[in-house]
Amino acid sequence: MTRWAEYDPGAMIAEFERHLGEVATVRFSQITAGALVRRHVRSAFDQARIRGAEVEVHEQRGLVESMFSVRMRGTAGQLVPSLRYLAALFD
Repeated sequence: MTRWAEYDPGAMIAEFERHLGEVATVRFSQITAGALVRRHVRSAFDQARIRGAEVEVHEQRGLVESMFSVRMRGTAGQLVPSLRYLAALFD
């Protein structure tokens, strides 16, 4: 088990790649996305579900932005593509 105090997509993806066959749980207590980006954030979580990952998402919608809290459980193949997409969105 590896824990990070802050979201570090590069380190997280590297850790997944070192342990390809293992199942891991990723939690984000707060992801804030603006009105134009929140649809893409939801899409990243849906893609992880399609690949077979367990994904729990709670969204609090506001007028200008949404706040997501997320728990995803799966293998590298199920989660890494979505993590890369999220990293690109918030880069």
